[in-house]
Amino acid sequence: LRAARRGYDALVRQWPASPEAPQAQLALARLWETKLQEYDEAFDAYDYLLDFYPRACDYAEIVAEQYKIVNLLAKNKRTWFGLSFTSTRSLRRKYEHVVRRAPGAEYAADAFLKIADLREQDSDWEEAVKVYGAVQSRYDGTVQARTAAYLEAAARMHLARRLAYNNPRLKDTRGYLKLALQRYPDHERAEEMKGWIGEIDTWLSEEDWKSARFYDTRQRTRHAALSAYEKFVKEHPDSAHADEARARIDEINAARGAAAERK
Repeated sequence: LRAARRGYDALVRQWPASPEAPQAQLALARLWETKLQEYDEAFDAYDYLLDFYPRACDYAEIVAEQYKIVNLLAKNKRTWFGLSFTSTRSLRRKYEHVVRRAPGAEYAADAFLKIADLREQDSDWEEAVKVYGAVQSRYDGTVQARTAAYLEAAARMHLARRLAYNNPRLKDTRGYLKLALQRYPDHERAEEMKGWIGEIDTWLSEEDWKSARFYDTRQRTRHAALSAYEKFVKEHPDSAHADEARARIDEINAARGAAAERK
């Protein structure tokens, strides 16, 4: 087999323009894949075939074979004492390479989901969110788009929990969750997403409550405190602090009225 490999490779290198060259390159790729089971080498050999002899092979079939190889690499990661020889970055780049070659293939949406998952494994959550968004826009109406809607929500929640103090991010995440539920009201993970909205609302409520209490001090004006409490009640009417905020609004208004009468 090693002699065959060297022979195929030598033919392609020495007579690259010959009619036998694409046949030899294809045979070399098949040899790497099926008999030698060196999948990284096979992927690269198929890549060479597509780059230099695209008209001499079934382009779509070869790209599909590359997709099959990447799946095998992802499934059968070689490890040594717990360390993987196949990096997530290498796998991701192979998947990205495949979808660039065949963006309209039936497996492209699944490949994008795997790319996003590999982004998550590398803790690159921001990029994972972008990929999930791309799946929904490119493959609208598919099962993969429905799956991506939930996975994007989960990735956004992961970021929101890490940065719970970032109110703009929290509000953006809540907005996305509401849109996802509007789009997929019957989603099998709908209750979980509703729970996430409640979780975010609690965070936002607590932050706004702290803000309102900050304004309700001797160093601040009654007008500022009143505005903060009114805003709190409007945005968080069901908060555990809502009744206290309403009571404080009444107290401030009563105090202002009494002050006006004395004048």
